Amino acid sequence: MKTKNKELKKFTDEELLAEIIYRSKSKKGLPIKAMCFKCHQGFWIKWNNATQSHSKLSNWEYWIGKKSRNKICNSCLRAIRDERSEYLEFDIKKKRILSAYLNSNRI
Repeated sequence: MKTKNKELKKFTDEELLAEIIYRSKSKKGLPIKAMCFKCHQGFWIKWNNATQSHSKLSNWEYWIGKKSRNKICNSCLRAIRDERSEYLEFDIKKKRILSAYLNSNRI
């Protein structure tokens, strides 16, 4: 236990303040504004701490597996699943992931 305590770095007030200022100016950790390509509504893409990047759920490329810079909002993802759209028919795994997210109210 003593070795763990020695390994922990003690931060001064100045170092903590510098870190807070850096993070507030950094784009990391902040949601970004995007435009849905389907309904043309603006929405926010949240930061995912686990992956240290913005959520991939809003990337259309993630769902179709093809290169695309389009973003899609949660309501359009729900509509695609409800319409049994041909977009997700070729990738059963992505269709299951989307259904799991929608059923657990994560989207």
